[in-house]
Amino acid sequence: MSLPLRALLFAAALLALVAPAAAQASRADAPGAAQEPLASQEWWRTVVGADAIVPPGPGKPVTVVDSGLDITHEEFRTRPNTTLLNTQTLFGPDDDHGTEVSSVIGAPVNHLGLVGVYPEQRFAVGMRAPSA
Repeated sequence: MSLPLRALLFAAALLALVAPAAAQASRADAPGAAQEPLASQEWWRTVVGADAIVPPGPGKPVTVVDSGLDITHEEFRTRPNTTLLNTQTLFGPDDDHGTEVSSVIGAPVNHLGLVGVYPEQRFAVGMRAPSA
């Protein structure tokens, strides 16, 4: 399964846990979100229902355990409220998966790329043990 497809399926599973609220706007409508350079390419929001949900308010925690987060990536380099639960080492061919998943969930409105489904959460990222 390709990395983008795995990230999309993960996002769909995450979104299935969040109750729809049609009366409120999604974080994609947050001030400045439309000015994100990749906003027009975020086709997946409608496909997985992200446009129909309202994430919890700012500061709710989200924990991602995946292949690791590239904390030097432009979406995360200056992102507030990001905690690394362990050392993040990115050496293998699939090591960008954790950064991709983290971007779909929590990329902030910063005019650098895309905006995540829940850009204002407190983010904790742990690296899973490498597979044998």
